Amino acid sequence: YYQIEISLEDQEKTTFTCPFGTFTFRKMPFGLCNAPATFQRCMISIFSDMVEKYLEVFMDDITVFGFYWRFIQNFSAIARPLNNLLEKDAKFDWNYACQEAFEKLIKMLTSTPVMQPPNSSMPFEIMCDASDGAIGAVLGQRKDKKPVVICYAIKTLNSAQKIYTTTEKELLAV
Repeated sequence: YYQIEISLEDQEKTTFTCPFGTFTFRKMPFGLCNAPATFQRCMISIFSDMVEKYLEVFMDDITVFGFYWRFIQNFSAIARPLNNLLEKDAKFDWNYACQEAFEKLIKMLTSTPVMQPPNSSMPFEIMCDASDGAIGAVLGQRKDKKPVVICYAIKTLNSAQKIYTTTEKELLAV
């Protein structure tokens, strides 16, 4: 909230008095009636190219998704109750089916067999991803035409690497 500037003509509307004097906010504080909606609009604007593709934004909560779905068998069918909540004008009703789908996806992503030993006679696949602050990769193979994970890797970027272009970050991940 305190990152969003209040226009000069509206700052007087935030004036308050206390024993130490009279003060006016220059940045948007918590507690203003329209602050949550303004903050939500800013977050959606900032992440507009990623919203609904890779992440969802609700106030200061950012949910990133979409990278590991290929490692969960029947992901689309299992996640259907959760995806229904994301439809336009859908009423948000976190029901038993949503909770069950959520728990099943977590269990499938975190339980064995999460990683498999490599088979040197089969081709390897590497899937890389880069963000402003980190890079990640998954080394895998296909067994019976299904992807299996051999190894996960993640690295936080140092200050020099953070200024790399997106292409350079992706290459660094490789």
